[in-house]
Amino acid sequence: MQLKKIGVSSLLLMLLLGIFAVFPARADFPANAIWVEPQVYNATENGKTAGDTFTVSVWINVTADLYGFEYKLRWNDTLIKHVSHTYYLPWTPNFVAKDQAIAGQYWFGASGLAPATPYTGSMKVLDITFQIAYQPYYPESNMSCPLDLVDTKLGDPQANPILHVAYDGLYEINTSLPIPPNLSVTPPEINAIPLGLKVNDTFQVNITIIGLASAWDLYGWEVKLGYNSTLLEVTNVASGGFLTPFQGPYGTFFTYRDRPEYNYVVMAELFLGTGNQQPYGTGTLAVVTFKIIYEEAYPKQASCPLNIFDIKLVSSQMAPISVGNVSQGMYYSPMSKPAGAVIDIYTESFRWPGYYTTNTGETGVDLNPADADAIAPQENITLYAKLTYSQAPVQFKEVAWQINAPNGEVYYRQSFTNESGIATISIRIPWWEDYFGTWTALAKSSVAEVSVNDTVTFVVGYIVTVNSSVTTDPAYRGEDVNVTVWLNNIGTINRDVFVSITIYDDVGMPIASYGRVETVTPGVSTEPFTYTLPLAPWAHVGQGTVYINLFTGASPSECGVCYGPEHVQTFTLKFVP
Repeated sequence: MQLKKIGVSSLLLMLLLGIFAVFPARADFPANAIWVEPQVYNATENGKTAGDTFTVSVWINVTADLYGFEYKLRWNDTLIKHVSHTYYLPWTPNFVAKDQAIAGQYWFGASGLAPATPYTGSMKVLDITFQIAYQPYYPESNMSCPLDLVDTKLGDPQANPILHVAYDGLYEINTSLPIPPNLSVTPPEINAIPLGLKVNDTFQVNITIIGLASAWDLYGWEVKLGYNSTLLEVTNVASGGFLTPFQGPYGTFFTYRDRPEYNYVVMAELFLGTGNQQPYGTGTLAVVTFKIIYEEAYPKQASCPLNIFDIKLVSSQMAPISVGNVSQGMYYSPMSKPAGAVIDIYTESFRWPGYYTTNTGETGVDLNPADADAIAPQENITLYAKLTYSQAPVQFKEVAWQINAPNGEVYYRQSFTNESGIATISIRIPWWEDYFGTWTALAKSSVAEVSVNDTVTFVVGYIVTVNSSVTTDPAYRGEDVNVTVWLNNIGTINRDVFVSITIYDDVGMPIASYGRVETVTPGVSTEPFTYTLPLAPWAHVGQGTVYINLFTGASPSECGVCYGPEHVQTFTLKFVP
């Protein structure tokens, strides 16, 4: 850091010019000083990296009558960039002559105006927030820049300069290993049926590298891609061209070998010779072309993972490079369609209050077409029945519907297929709990005197409920209490749930409340959600009551409504004498 002693001949000159001398550094701040606080800010030690922000301050300490000051704060704009600032003045009224932030500099000057009282004492005059613009990675060195206070002036009411000392700050950031790159198979899913793929058709998947930092000095790579050789055949593997823009005068070398007997294909690429640049960024390492050689018999669908494994990334020094997340792929085969009449019943994909599911019961889309995703009480659901003959739609044909509720009630409807061979009906589900459980919908029709039918089942109930909860017992007023909650999602898709906790004391007064949004996966949560709430110190001891409510992704004031009934639990509430 730098220490500077400054004085000027007049307040006007103080606002326009700067004259300073450099003095030896000292650890404390004497009277009549201006400094950056903290004196040294190390971003790495504070857990910060590129894109993060931090704030430093400028302070003054004066024993003379201060009536005006000016300063410039400078920094290396390559390392950090100005985001915002707030200045503070000791006088009212006041006059701000300069408040300007440009790349690499902040310039400020102000004075009091009569009848403001001159200031004596120590105070903060600036908070300035920076964003870290550059993170050095190995083998780069640690980096730093001064937070340089220049052209500093302090003056009294008679425009006399106040001799003072200026202490610069220092910004530091340490070099670090870069974040490991991720690898993925893209697209993550190939489903032959919705894509219209049949036996002997081909498709491609990419092996993608994501977020490679140049500091890793990638020189070559090798991966294996697993597949099921009963379902698929590798017809070609080509370089994705990721290394090409960085190659030297000798180019690159790519090769692959298909091993269907072991259900994988191995591929590799490296730079030849020297002179290449260090690769960075996101791109395609390889493109694998598969041919479909098998289809499953209706209504089943074969599948296999497309998984990358045995991943090797090496630097120019043949040092291994770490890999972050690996995202795998999945393949679903086509299936044969039986000749003649077929009817397929399924539900709409929308689920209250704003979700979409693939678990509709539709053959070729839903991997388990016998059932559909859960439906909430009072939700309106549309049922579809697709009638075909040798895969062609049967148009304007009557379809009979029968819906069986779990309480034994049976409902009947009828509708006609449209030009696409699809008939529809809708039903709004009653909300009484004796309607909760498994519903069965049947669609039946005939083509040329041959009857065909299909069924789909779905569960009706509160989509997300509290399965169980545990509260600290006993708990003490004025201290924290932990409430642990297990939630149950009867559907097959994730739901965002606003979980609220309200606690009453023995006389029914609220003594704690909290709420936050949780993502609830299907089934009973294996990892519970835990909430820590401070209890009011004046709470009435005796029996405490915990009220847990679940809302649809937001609090009631933000459009959230109830997912299900309130969950209530009691505990013992005590106090420490």
